[in-house]
Amino acid sequence: MSTRTDLPFIRRRARPASSAAPPAAEPAGASEPSMAVADFLRGRSARPGRAPAQPAIPSAGVSLDLGESPSRGPEPATQASNPLDLDAQPAATAPETGTAMIASRHRRLIRHDLALPGVTAGERRRLDRADPVVQLTRAQSAFGSLHLEPVVPQGAHLTLGAAYQVGGLQGVVLPALRNMGPDQRSPIFRVSAGGLVVNLRKITAVGRFLIYAVLSQQDGRMPGGTVVVTTYGGARLELPLTTEPTFGAQALLSAYVVEGQIVLRAEHDPFSGTLHQVCDAYGFSELTWRDSFTPLV
Repeated sequence: MSTRTDLPFIRRRARPASSAAPPAAEPAGASEPSMAVADFLRGRSARPGRAPAQPAIPSAGVSLDLGESPSRGPEPATQASNPLDLDAQPAATAPETGTAMIASRHRRLIRHDLALPGVTAGERRRLDRADPVVQLTRAQSAFGSLHLEPVVPQGAHLTLGAAYQVGGLQGVVLPALRNMGPDQRSPIFRVSAGGLVVNLRKITAVGRFLIYAVLSQQDGRMPGGTVVVTTYGGARLELPLTTEPTFGAQALLSAYVVEGQIVLRAEHDPFSGTLHQVCDAYGFSELTWRDSFTPLV
């Protein structure tokens, strides 16, 4: 039976010293500076020996951009505009494009002034070589009709006709061949032995038209006289005719519809020829013909 050696510990409540010396304990607070230095080098804490700065509470105007320079202060907040402040400058708005203006049905389309001479109601004007062009007003171009009547010497006869372009369609009206066009039920052009009438109710569908004369005399000369054009409101345009020789047909008056207004031009063209040649010379080349004076309708 062995002898116990721990009885003195039980009596004194103290552990007996061991033969090996215990490791020396680190002095209090010795490890704290080294840990603080390590945290500072890692960017986790402030420099050792300094009290940590209190974090600033970001204001409403401070940007959260991490790339922003720390020395720059917060931008001042923009004051809301006061609708009752008369000194406040209105915010600049981008100008509308031309496409947006055209697309809006609440805006009026831009009209172009052609700076052409006009004619007033009841006025009488002669379309000679020095003053061959006239532009009708919107009322004269949209209401009523244009009446064209040849006034020639007694015994002479002159037949008026028209070549027209409506959309992509070209056609002609001529007495004893086709008296109305382009639609027989609601014609725009109507011709008879006494003259020609242009119905202006659908004139915006017309791009252009040409008034020509076809002779019935055997001598092949223009009879002279005048073609009288009467507009809405009683304005009167007079186109003098020559007595020059011709090959059977002569261009008299060309008309263009520009933004709803009719522009008339007295041609006074020395060129003459067959009806086929006259129509081709003025751009009505899509017509087909049976002979030099008879188009297919």
